[in-house]
Amino acid sequence: MDLSPAAFPKVGFPFNNPAPKETTARVYAMVENIDTNLGKLFKLLDDKKLAENSIVIFITDNGPAHARFNSGLRGRKGTVYDGGIRVPCFVRWPGHFGAGTKLDSPTGHIDVTPTLLDCCHAQQPKNLDGKSLMPLLTDRATAWRNRNLFFQWHRGDVPELHRAFAVRGPRYKLLQAAGAGDDPQREQWNVQLFDMLNDPYEQTDLSEKHPEIVRELGKAYKAWFADVGKAGYAPPRIYLGAEQENPVTLTRQDWRGPRAAGASTTWAIGRSTSPAAARTPSPRNSPRGPTL
Repeated sequence: MDLSPAAFPKVGFPFNNPAPKETTARVYAMVENIDTNLGKLFKLLDDKKLAENSIVIFITDNGPAHARFNSGLRGRKGTVYDGGIRVPCFVRWPGHFGAGTKLDSPTGHIDVTPTLLDCCHAQQPKNLDGKSLMPLLTDRATAWRNRNLFFQWHRGDVPELHRAFAVRGPRYKLLQAAGAGDDPQREQWNVQLFDMLNDPYEQTDLSEKHPEIVRELGKAYKAWFADVGKAGYAPPRIYLGAEQENPVTLTRQDWRGPRAAGASTTWAIGRSTSPAAARTPSPRNSPRGPTL
């Protein structure tokens, strides 16, 4: 199999300077492993005659971390261009969803829970952010009401308005891509607008041509930003000693502070006799770590 840049279609943003072959080979080995095990899962469901009573959803994390084939989409993991936020999602429910059905409406992970509740004829809570995809999956698209999806991507404990954000509507997408890393890069902030139906590779910026759409989507983004931040951004405390989680697993995703994204950060843990003590991570080079 030829995995060189020359072997891929020259559409959109084909990658240059790909990752080392060994890294790419490992990625595709994992893809093959997932494919093989999904095949085993489907066969088991068929053999036990459970397929028509089982919903299987395959969805991935956002964007590739290394430079490799990405269908020509712009950007990769760490950006709000579609190469960094658009992912595959496959839903299998034989006898209920037609094979080969393709949804063109933008959808998100927030739609998984309401969709499953709808499939099970369960009552929908009133405070869910997502929507059931059943109207789209069962050819009842007339019952689908378009909405905007919002994305915010950058490091730090507190989100910053207009920093590395995107608003995806049914046709247009507004974004400001700079500042996704540790550096906010405010001097590079630049709003862009793309017609995703006619320009899925995000090549032509229409922000100057359609300022009214920029204002409309920008207003929606500000309203969303204010809504999700109403409760503040204080880090959630993780308590040790609770019966619900014993032992407690601490991961790098719980690190806090300005160096939390770097490899030089680690845990500094003291000892406590209190069963409900909280812990807070600290950088390795701190003069003194927190006491649990």
